[in-house]
Amino acid sequence: MKTQLLYFFTLILSFNILYGQSNQEKAKELGYEAVIIMDKGNIQKSIELLEEAQKLDPENYLYPYEIAVAYTRNKEYKKSLAILEDVIKRPNIEALVYQLMGNNYSLLGDRESAIKTYEKGLEYFPNAGGLYLERGTVEALQKNYEEALTFYEKGIEVDPDFPSNYFKAAVIYFNSNTPNWGIIYGEIFMNLERGSSRTEEMSYWLYIAYEEKIQVDDESVTLSLTNFAGTKKGDDIEVDPIVAYHKAFEFSLGLVGATEVVKTKKSKRRIDLAMLHRIRRSFLETFAEVDTFQVPNPILDYQRKVQKIGHLEAYNYWVLSQGDMDSFEDWLRKNEKKFDAFIEWFAENPLEMTTENVFSPSKL
Repeated sequence: MKTQLLYFFTLILSFNILYGQSNQEKAKELGYEAVIIMDKGNIQKSIELLEEAQKLDPENYLYPYEIAVAYTRNKEYKKSLAILEDVIKRPNIEALVYQLMGNNYSLLGDRESAIKTYEKGLEYFPNAGGLYLERGTVEALQKNYEEALTFYEKGIEVDPDFPSNYFKAAVIYFNSNTPNWGIIYGEIFMNLERGSSRTEEMSYWLYIAYEEKIQVDDESVTLSLTNFAGTKKGDDIEVDPIVAYHKAFEFSLGLVGATEVVKTKKSKRRIDLAMLHRIRRSFLETFAEVDTFQVPNPILDYQRKVQKIGHLEAYNYWVLSQGDMDSFEDWLRKNEKKFDAFIEWFAENPLEMTTENVFSPSKL
């Protein structure tokens, strides 16, 4: 809802600059109050304020749109749709109108109408990541995960700085035989949407993706992040020929990771953040030597940037912190200044996703 609130006021400000009239100013104040009240759960009062704002500024589609949002949040989906049927006819609306309309159909169990609405919206807004997100979610709810993934990845391609498609795509890959793509998508998501509950959730799942795929026994260590696995037995590395990008990824991570685990397994019987930091650091260095496929991978480029400035350890602990909070808090107590310096740099140097550097396994 914070994103919705920011979006609401950005658009309202543009209307105020354009018209500069007292009625629009008053409507804006009412709208501001209404959205805050809605966030607190007082739906009816929010609707009343939005209706007053609509009377003051009847040409502004945002007020009826927000009324529709209120009805949706109150599970009055048909009332919301009735309002949106009018809003959708207005000029200069945004893709969010089609998104909310489709969501209401979906919540009513009308999958066909939801799909038609999202696809109609995509005709007008072909670069709307939110519409691809919802279209994919319709398929995911039917357990059509491969089909859902095509929509999430198309949304990433056309709207690469929209976080939610990365989140959804990562979840699907985590539950597949190629969780390495989930690691890439999940880490991109964390960089785009920092500080939310979903960021913490993704941190946990990234940690689990590593932990579940690192198998240690008395003779060997195996990492299986794709359907290709690299295994270390004694001093030998057993790998299949590298014939594709994902195998290069797995080879370098498997080789380095297995070496790191064998090196420490006598003293450490469990995977922890210190070990995963060493694996990720060594992989970053090794992968640069075998990456000859010239496919954009913005998260690895960003990791190299972080490493060059001297913050890779703090970054890796941040990325994986929620999977092992004891290790993170212990490290933080000993490295508070290091982490603070990283956070200061991190805030000023975000990962930038564009259509030029967007990553997709389908490009391989």
